[in-house]
Amino acid sequence: MKKRLLACGLVPALVLGTFGTVGAQPAADAAVQLKQGGAPAVQAETAEEPVTQESLKELRSQLEEQLYEAQELQKRLNAQLDSLNKRVSKVEKKTDQPAVDIHGYGRFRWDKQHFEDFKGIDMKSVWMNLFVNHRINDKWSLHSEHEFENNLSNNHGAYEGDGGYDKDGGKKYSRPVLQLYAQGHVGEVDVKVGRFYLQSPYKFTFDEKVDGWQASYGVPTHWGRKAMFTLNSGNTYSKILYGDRDNKLDPWGEGGSTNFRVLSLISEIPVAKNTNITSHYGKMTRRDDHMSRKTLSVGFDTKLNRDLKLSAAMAKSDSDTLNKSHFI
Repeated sequence: MKKRLLACGLVPALVLGTFGTVGAQPAADAAVQLKQGGAPAVQAETAEEPVTQESLKELRSQLEEQLYEAQELQKRLNAQLDSLNKRVSKVEKKTDQPAVDIHGYGRFRWDKQHFEDFKGIDMKSVWMNLFVNHRINDKWSLHSEHEFENNLSNNHGAYEGDGGYDKDGGKKYSRPVLQLYAQGHVGEVDVKVGRFYLQSPYKFTFDEKVDGWQASYGVPTHWGRKAMFTLNSGNTYSKILYGDRDNKLDPWGEGGSTNFRVLSLISEIPVAKNTNITSHYGKMTRRDDHMSRKTLSVGFDTKLNRDLKLSAAMAKSDSDTLNKSHFI
């Protein structure tokens, strides 16, 4: 028994002694190397290479090459994005701004000419206005308005001379072209050429069709809206002096007030966030006898709230009879 216990006691001692010897060996080797002036093996393996000018130049060259490749990639991506935006814009224009747009409205009119001492003939007429817009390109477009009308009482056109009551009778229809003009941009100027409605501010001193041209120019203002200046020139055949006592050529007749040369200058200037000052100068000269009329109007409009607007203006002409007007 004693021999067995002695053997069992020696085994742990040998094991412990072996572990102690193995664990101490690297330290001893390191100590020997330090005494001999050498460096540990681990430090030698992990030491970094020294930084030189050649290595810095090479690193800089690599970074510049990567930066150039990134810039080229950005240029290609920007070009692709710009091309995509153009294609999307074309699709949106075709959807929102079709090449040809036709719309219009119709109306029915019934004139009952019954007065105290006169009873006329009832007249029923039907009207249909069609608007045709054609987009030529990004700068120019073509616009027209056509009015189809007929007097249902006698099957005549409502625009005929003497109201359609002529000696020959029969079916007569008139198809006037109320508007036909091209509209576009010449630099920063908006241009109209053809037959168009010329309307002064608030339709106060002029509201007729004109065969001629119009040029509008806008100047940016502090209020975020442009001050617009519009010059108009052309010819009109409307009876703009109908009933004028100074008109010596049959003031109440069909042909007494037509064929006028028109010159007009309109301005609309924002002076506050919701307030504009307007003005209009116009001159009309009849080609037959050179009779002329000059008109001048000034006014303003202001938006009191979303649904309420206040407008007021006054006008004066050089006529001896029809020379003053105002409204609010």
